[in-house]
Parts: sequence; structure tokens; C-alpha cells
Amino acid sequence: MSRTFQFGPFEAHTASGKLLKQGREVKLQDQPFRLLVALLKRPRQVVSRQELKESLWPHGTLVEFDKSLDVAMAKLRHALQDDSDSPRFIETLPKRGYQFIAPVSAASDPADDSSKSTSLPGTPPPPELTAAPPSLSVGATTETTDSPKSVSRAARWSGLVASVGVLGVTFWYWQAHRPIHLAERAAVIVGEFSNTTGDKSFDRSLRTAAIIDLAQSPYLTIMSDDRIGEALQALGRPPDDPLQPAVLRQVCQHEHAAAAINGSIERAAAEYLLNIVASRCSDGSILATSRFTVAAKQNVLASLAKALVGLRQRFGESKESLKQYDVVALQATTNSLEALKAYQLGMDLRSQIRNIDAIPAFKASIRLDPSFAIAYAQLGSSYSNMGETDLAAEFLQKAFELREHATEPERLYIAARYFDVVTVDMEKASSVFKSWTDIYPNDWRAHNGLANDANLLGRFDLAAGAAARAIELEPGHAFGYTNRAIALLGLNRLAEAIELSREAVRRGRDGEIVHAVVFGAALISGDESEMTGERAWAVQHPDELEVSYIEAELAEARGRVKESAQYFEKLAGRARTQGVPGYAAAVLAGEAEFDLEMGLPAQALAHARAASELSSDEEPLESIALVYARVGDSAAVKSLTEQIDRKYPFSTFNVSVFAPTIRTALAMAGSVSAAQVTESMRPAIPYEAGRQAALTPIYVRGLAYLKADACDAAEREFRKLIEHRGADPASPLFPLAYLKLAESLAAQGRAAEAAKAYEFVLDFWKDADQDLPVLLQAKREYRRLKGA
Repeated sequence: MSRTFQFGPFEAHTASGKLLKQGREVKLQDQPFRLLVALLKRPRQVVSRQELKESLWPHGTLVEFDKSLDVAMAKLRHALQDDSDSPRFIETLPKRGYQFIAPVSAASDPADDSSKSTSLPGTPPPPELTAAPPSLSVGATTETTDSPKSVSRAARWSGLVASVGVLGVTFWYWQAHRPIHLAERAAVIVGEFSNTTGDKSFDRSLRTAAIIDLAQSPYLTIMSDDRIGEALQALGRPPDDPLQPAVLRQVCQHEHAAAAINGSIERAAAEYLLNIVASRCSDGSILATSRFTVAAKQNVLASLAKALVGLRQRFGESKESLKQYDVVALQATTNSLEALKAYQLGMDLRSQIRNIDAIPAFKASIRLDPSFAIAYAQLGSSYSNMGETDLAAEFLQKAFELREHATEPERLYIAARYFDVVTVDMEKASSVFKSWTDIYPNDWRAHNGLANDANLLGRFDLAAGAAARAIELEPGHAFGYTNRAIALLGLNRLAEAIELSREAVRRGRDGEIVHAVVFGAALISGDESEMTGERAWAVQHPDELEVSYIEAELAEARGRVKESAQYFEKLAGRARTQGVPGYAAAVLAGEAEFDLEMGLPAQALAHARAASELSSDEEPLESIALVYARVGDSAAVKSLTEQIDRKYPFSTFNVSVFAPTIRTALAMAGSVSAAQVTESMRPAIPYEAGRQAALTPIYVRGLAYLKADACDAAEREFRKLIEHRGADPASPLFPLAYLKLAESLAAQGRAAEAAKAYEFVLDFWKDADQDLPVLLQAKREYRRLKGA
């Protein structure tokens, strides 16, 4: 029986002594052929130049060894069409030797009736593959006549095959001989990797690893689990139904994807046997298979990653792209299967907006692999979404330091979140997200991050468009709906905001912020029945705090400060109980700001002090500093702003929003000119209506213009705030802006307009606490105006 030895698209035929490439004979001279045999005896091992010299030239041969070896190597590489700079077959290791790196397998000659299958003796075929397509046949030669010279070679090859069998090195690599060119950005679905090893750590972790490895390709679009879940439900299946081959094909066809990938892992003696199968979604035909053994468990993920790089190349991705977007060349995202499994659990929980539940899973993953960069980043993001910016910054800083151990999409995510949370340089973060959308235009996370930051910065048009793209790419995830709903509300497109929120609820992708948007839009439009429905939802979801926070704000805005104090205290207490003191501090600091403007300075300072004891996060510190600035306590302001500057020197919100606002508020304790106000507050203009600034710079600028007797300028600011109510629908600054608008109109002698503004405020406060200082002042001013 003659044998062939197969590596990639090449076959070395032992009977004829010929090298075949895709069924074509490739002529090799004796020395290049013997050089190939010497390398194939020890695949994936370094063979020194000295060992090769001894194999090619018997002892005593007189030849210029180094030059002759280089010539033989050059001829062999030419026959294999291999590139020494970017090798697929033979890698040069300077000062050490050479290594045959391509996949290798033994295969029977088709002339032998005992060997008709494409599988190796004693090994099962790849999943769902009983016979390779005709174009994938191996050993395709019709030459069976042996010459004395070819018999000699056959003997050498037989020994080689035997030694390979003893070593258990049975490599199967991509069987098709031609590239499979998928359309650029083609959708690919990764299915399950069945596990018969008995080791539970392989469950789900291989699939997760494959998704991470393939997702770094800008050439492909890897379908997310959320979108797959939507497709499964449309097919009448549970959204978490395992993607076994039959189910995988159904989903693949339903989503009109280009290709599906699945695989398996099993024990083969002391090694692991890994199969990968790529199939065409339209007809289920096999595009490529790979079958190879891995000597040790800790090498499984790295071997899988290298095989998938080969698949990316087969799909048509360029060498340049593979070189730029292949983290395998540095180090895998993680080499711990257990860490990967814990990470996937955390991601599943985060996709359901269960950040607090995801935290233990991410912590477990970094305990198992302290270099798992993206796990640190997701842990930091979980804390950030809960308002715990100190803890978020700690883990995102670590992720940023480890970002070289990540794929390109992961690095982009880590960098963007680092700028978002650690330095709070929102312009840099937005720039990273924009770059991410350019490199990976079909990655919904990039568009979602761009939308989130645009909402915080007050760029609601940009946010609405980016979030719409995120929804288009990932209709099964809540974040796109959340960010677009916020943007539509900020643009005062109330009906659209409510309709989109209802769509999110219908899809089961709502969450607390979507309900808060509906509540806010209903508040602005005066839809009491809609507000009642959202209140009922909040009662049924006591751990969701956003609607309750709006209720607290609204009570204060209506002048019912005693009632709002109960809301705020309950919210802060619940946040402390849930282990998120940063959120509790933000609640109390916001309450302090509102109390002060309602004419309750002592109560405001008490809440500010309570907030400062809970957290040193940027948001509460800036609110606290603003309270002290409004009461004219320059020493406290100086201490707080120095603390903020030390901790957040590059923060967009510190440098451009709150630092100017705090300085302007403090300046009002003395004399101030309109020109000074304009210049001081100029940096805040691009951001003042954003979710983070929450209209505060506009209100303070209006107050400062009033103090400077620039009443027309003050009027413009208060009208601007009223027009942008969608940025914070329940804010107490809304009725206060009407009150100050009335004051600025009266100062301009426009009594009738001023009276209407006062009447709006007094009606808005008809159920307010009757001893509320700001209400009593409004009544006095209104009576004075009417009397005049």
C-alpha cells in the first residue's frame, strides 16, 4: 500500500516520490525533497541547520554546507510557493533552525481499496461530514509504478508515517484547495463545540473563544448571541437553545448568513482531538474542515486561534489584514478555559442589564486569569453603569494596562471605556468609538458607545443616528433602544421616544432607563395615564431606581420638598444596601443642589456633607462644590475643586462644564459683568444640554447674567433651558427657569409677559409646601408686579 503525506493543499506521494499541489505534479530535485522529509519527520518542532546538513549529506561529503542548504531551502520554498517573511509552511528561527508549521496528516493512496475515506485510520470524520466533497479528495495520483529510486523513497516515507503515528501527530487542516471568498462583511454564525472529553471547562468556552478570535477580523461580521436569540425565538425555539448543527443551520438560513462554524473536542489518548467545520448557510455544503490534535489542555485555545486564522485567510481576508488584526501573534486573549467560561456568564448577565449580578462572574474570571484584559474592562463597565466610578476606574485602569493581551475590538473597547471613565476625556472616547465604527462598521457596540457618549455630551442628533445603527445591527439588545430613546427625548421628539420605548418593551429589551424615558416624555406631554403605568412598573421592580429618581425630582420640582426628601432618602438607602454608595452620593448631592435653589441652604449643606462622606466620585463632588459656590463658601470650593482637579485633570465635564460653572457661581457672591460671564462660561456651551450637565450651566449662566443686570441675556438662557426640557424632564430647574424668566422680563419692563411666567410657576406649585421659601418669594414678586 502506498501512502501520501498531506499538508494543506500539498501532497507528497511516497510511491512516486513526487510533490503534488492541488492535483498537479510539482517537480522537486533530490535534495529539496530530502529536506522536506527531514522537516516532516518532526512537524511543529525546530530542526537545527546541523541536523539538516547531516540528513542531506552523508558524513565525509565535501560540500559548502551552508550555501547548499540555503539553495535547497530556496528551491523547496519556491515549490511550495511559501514566503519566508510570511510563512505558511516553513518558518525560519534565526540561530536555531527551521520548523514545519503547516498542518500535516497521513492519507491513503486511492489505488488501495482499503482506504476510500478522507479520514485518517482510526479517527472519525468531522461533525456532519461523512465524506469530503469531490474537490477535497486527497492522494489524487494515478501513478502506481515504483522505480528502484521511488521504492527507496517509499521506504523512507513509510518510516516517517510510522514515526508520526507513534507520536500521535495527526493533523487535519483545511481540506479545500482554493480560497472560499465570502463577501466582505459577510455574516458568520458560530455554533456549539460539542464536548465529549468529560471536562466541563470546555463547555461553551471554545465557542466563546472562537467568537473572540473571529470578531477581530474587519472582513467578517460575527453574529451576536442577542441576534441569534431573536432568530431562535422567531423559529419557535428558546432564545438560549444550544446551536447544535441542525439548529445552527436553521438559524443560519433564517438570518441569511453566509457561513456557519461549529466543531467538537474529544480525548485522543493523552491528547485532545479538535474538529472545526465551516459550512455554507444556503445549502449546508461543507466549505472547509480542520482536524488536529493538541498535546495539552492549556494549548487548546491557542491552537484553536491559529486554526481560525487559517479559516479567515480561506474566507478571503488579506494577508495585511491578518497580520494587523491577529492577536495570536502576541498572546491569546486568555489561555484559561475556566476564565473564559466565567467571562461568558458575566457577558450573558450584562446583556440582560444585570450589572450587579455580572460582577461576581467577572471577578471569578480575573482570579482565574489575572491578565484577562477584557474581563477587567467588563467588570469596570458593570460598576460604571451602577454609578460606582471609583471601582469602575480601578478595573478599567487595569484593563488599559493589559490591553496588549486583547484583540483589536477588545482594545478599542478598553481604550474607549478608559477615556470614558478613568480620564473622563469624552472627546478622546468619542474619537475611539468613531475609529471603531470605521474599522468594524458592523460592530453594534461601537455605534452604541458613540451614541452613549453623544447623549452625555448633548449631541442628541449624533446619538439618535448612531443608536439607530446599533439597533439595526443588534435589535435584540437593550442598549441601542435605551440610547436612541434618550436622544429622541433630548430632541423633544416625544412621540417617537415613547413609540421606540414601547417597541423595546414588546421585545423584552426595556429596562429601567427606557421606562424612565417614557415617564419623562409623558410628563412633558401631560399624559397622566402613561405616567401612572410607569409608576406601576416601578412598584413591580423595586430594584430599578431610575423611575423612582424621576419621581423624587418631580416631587421637588412641584415644590413638595418634604415629600421629595423621603424619596431621595429611600433611594440613597436602597443604593447603599445594594452596595453602590457612589449612586447614593450622587442622589444626595443632586438633592442638595435642588434644595439650595428652593431656598433651603441649611438642608442643602446637610445633604452635601452626607454625600461627601459616601463617595469621592466626580459627579457628586462637582454638585457639592456647586452648592458651596452658590452659598459663597470660597474655602470649601477651593478644597473641593483641588480634589477634583487632582483626580480628574483631563475630564471634559470638569474642565469644560463644571469648573467654569462653579467659578461663575462663586463669582456671583461679588460683582460680575456680563462680559465676564460670557467668557467664563464659553467652554460649557457645547455640552450644557447633555445628560451629564443636565442644564445646570444654562441655569447658572442665566443667574449670573441677572446678577450683572444683563436681563436680556438672562432671558435667552432661561428660555433655552425651558426649550431643552427633554434633557431632564423632571428637573426642578424647569419651574425655577420660569421663575427667573419672569424676573428678567419684569426687569425689562415687560410686565404682562412676566405676569404670565409667574402665573405658570404658581400654578405648577399649586400643591407645593406652603412654607417653601422660593414659593413665598414668587408670590411676593407677583403681587408686587400686579400692584405696579
